[in-house]
Amino acid sequence: MIAHDSDPAEPCELAKIVGQLGYTCIVVRSAGDLKSAISEGAVGCILLDISMAEHPGRAVQQWRTHGLSLFPVIAISAPQEMFAGVEAMKAGAEDCLPKPVAEMRLREAIEPAIGISRSRANAHINVKAAQESLATLTPTEALVARFLAQGNSSKAIAGLLGRSVSTIHVHRGRILRKLKANSAVDLIRICEVAAVQQGGPLPSTTKPSEPGSSRLGFSRMNAVVPKLIEEIQ
Repeated sequence: MIAHDSDPAEPCELAKIVGQLGYTCIVVRSAGDLKSAISEGAVGCILLDISMAEHPGRAVQQWRTHGLSLFPVIAISAPQEMFAGVEAMKAGAEDCLPKPVAEMRLREAIEPAIGISRSRANAHINVKAAQESLATLTPTEALVARFLAQGNSSKAIAGLLGRSVSTIHVHRGRILRKLKANSAVDLIRICEVAAVQQGGPLPSTTKPSEPGSSRLGFSRMNAVVPKLIEEIQ
């Protein structure tokens, strides 16, 4: 657990309660201290005191950003400060507890927050592993992998890149081995996972199936491919 305490002169009461519940708690004074407090693969949540915050929503957003969004935020508000709690929840806090914090109520808030943190940590690990796998591909293999992940046949890719079908088959085999993928379905999954932190899904090279589709048509892709080929040669 990460407990926020802006007053270094007084013991952190939240940390005491968290310790009584059986959790390890680290006390930090500011959002900037979070990155050094949160280790790789760690699971937990942030207990954020917003009772003195001028803008509770902004405070929650700031702490969520510095916490890499892996640790859910549980806001702690002053008694009868309903507006602050609502603003904190709108800004992304998982829960909001009024002071003084009851031990049982804190436990009820922490347990689901840890579950959320664990899911986010696993997703983060999967994204990182997928991105590291894709980083092992050569520029040509990366381009072929993109086309394959978009459902294009080896013959279609060969036509787009001006290569022979057998050459594309060779690239396909190398790509699957490097990514430890058994099929194109596995390749699609890896690319989708990696795209989570790469600006969204990969553009398609197939013709749009519906009006307003975001897929790129062949004419547009044919204009883009020569530049891509030039970059990888």
